[in-house]
Amino acid sequence: MATDFLQQVQSAMQGKFMTDPILTDEVCHVEVDNHRTMAVSLLQVPSEVGMVATYLLCDFLPDFCSDGWCYRTFHTMDEYDVILDHIAKVAEEVAQ
Repeated sequence: MATDFLQQVQSAMQGKFMTDPILTDEVCHVEVDNHRTMAVSLLQVPSEVGMVATYLLCDFLPDFCSDGWCYRTFHTMDEYDVILDHIAKVAEEVAQ
């Protein structure tokens, strides 16, 4: 079962991009448009007291300066609003 935060991510992405987000136990993935995708993944990071859940947002888009891809990543331990703010910002860009 997906975490509460990944369910929040899915809700934040719902109806704002080209496709509906796909949610699994550890990843929420969406096609923003024909050239851009975003995914938020659950990561289990070892700590002194066991494993700590954190999230990684990958925002993949074409790199027009080279033949490859460029991407932006956000890795947060407890500042989940950074990921949600980025999703909202991309949704605003797409809506324009």
